[in-house]
Amino acid sequence: MTVAAPVGATLQTSEEVGSPRGRLSPATAFVAITAVFMLFAAAASAPTPLYVVYQKEWGFTATTLLGALGCGALVQFAPAPTQLVFAVLLVATVLASLVVALIPETSARRPGALASLRPQLSVPRHIRPDVYALVPIIVASWALGGLYLSLGPSVAAGLFGLRNHLIGGLVVTLLAGAGAVTAFLLRAWPTSRVLGISAVMLSAGTALSLAGVQSQTVVLAGAGTIIAGIGFGGSALASFGTLARLAAPSERSELLAVALVIAYLAFSLPAVAAGFATTSVGLHVTTVVYSIGVVALGVIALAAQRRRAARLKEG
Repeated sequence: MTVAAPVGATLQTSEEVGSPRGRLSPATAFVAITAVFMLFAAAASAPTPLYVVYQKEWGFTATTLLGALGCGALVQFAPAPTQLVFAVLLVATVLASLVVALIPETSARRPGALASLRPQLSVPRHIRPDVYALVPIIVASWALGGLYLSLGPSVAAGLFGLRNHLIGGLVVTLLAGAGAVTAFLLRAWPTSRVLGISAVMLSAGTALSLAGVQSQTVVLAGAGTIIAGIGFGGSALASFGTLARLAAPSERSELLAVALVIAYLAFSLPAVAAGFATTSVGLHVTTVVYSIGVVALGVIALAAQRRRAARLKEG
């Protein structure tokens, strides 16, 4: 049975239905979620400029050491450098939790919330060759990120004599900032084209940074970092974009979980190995070998993408 709406009543729009009274509007919720993600990313990189401080105050070796620019500024210019940044992050996290409570839920409730937390990883058989072709560039880009976030400030201080903690944060910002701008600017480009360019930029930028380290030229190392950052951002955009396009909607979560496992292993394991190597053979040798490894992976990634393009063309 249908009931007519009373005279003078207005029908709710979908936007109004999706935003109950007291909740954020969809547009505001989108901005809030973006800010929360930025907070998490900043919290993850915040300790980076502190590593050299911990190393000096607590006698840590490089083995013990894994928002960088903001943290660098706080460490350099604000009081209580080893506590203030975490207090700021704690306040921001509390505020973020309050904002999240006001974001309207866009999906219907379903049973099985606990079961959904169990990780599920899968690579569908029909796209495995395409996924395997992406592995070298995922490993290269995330391994490079691990190098900068773990040893970047130490390289700036130990090899270039730049002991200002703001510079330590700027090292990471040059890489990640260039990556973020690149991902935004190239978002409409074909992913195959972006992958090829990113592989070249990763290798060329890392090689240029290595040349700066060898020649003790800060400008050269900085320029190489920006170029590598272009490859870093472009590879993230194109690799995950390619995976999302290859997989059916029901396959995406498990496939992206596989990609993230590969990415974070590449991000963490080489950085830990570099810490041990720095203790054994020194920071300079470790940086050189690590950089050569990233350059080699970038070249392999470029070859893998060209082979994939040729296979698709033949097919």
